[in-house]
Amino acid sequence: MSMRKLALGALQAACVVGAVAGATEAAADDLVITIERVRALDRIDLSGQPDFFAQVTIDGKVTKTEVAPKSANIRPNWVIRAPITKDVTDVKIEIFDKDLVSKDDAVDINRLPKKRDLDFSVRRNPCRVIGFAQIYDCSGRGARITRAGDERRKSEITFKVDIRR
Repeated sequence: MSMRKLALGALQAACVVGAVAGATEAAADDLVITIERVRALDRIDLSGQPDFFAQVTIDGKVTKTEVAPKSANIRPNWVIRAPITKDVTDVKIEIFDKDLVSKDDAVDINRLPKKRDLDFSVRRNPCRVIGFAQIYDCSGRGARITRAGDERRKSEITFKVDIRR
């Protein structure tokens, strides 16, 4: 067998292996987090009504929402969307009260002691929200979850987790 035929055969084999490897890569889906409601359960802002905003981290990428008008009970429908390709994606939701003079105040939305934010993971297929006391099924219409804090500056949050293919 000539060197040329050997080289051609090796090139063809490499192309086939590359095609098979490429076929196993997952196509990107969109992970969608919709924050539907934030409700203060005690006094959040010392100077009056809170002006909430959210910071959502999906797989290390941070997204901040706009600041909502001052109210202790808002329904902002903030939508945070991120493409995902991994089977399990980490998510962190934080709610803050905007302060003009000092540092923004973190609002407690987690019932665990000394933990104000929500950390959880989303499994892609089948869609499941894991990391809370129960596992939420987010296939179909998504999972609507309500959590509340238990310490100073506590609030309740309702949000939805969905994967769009």
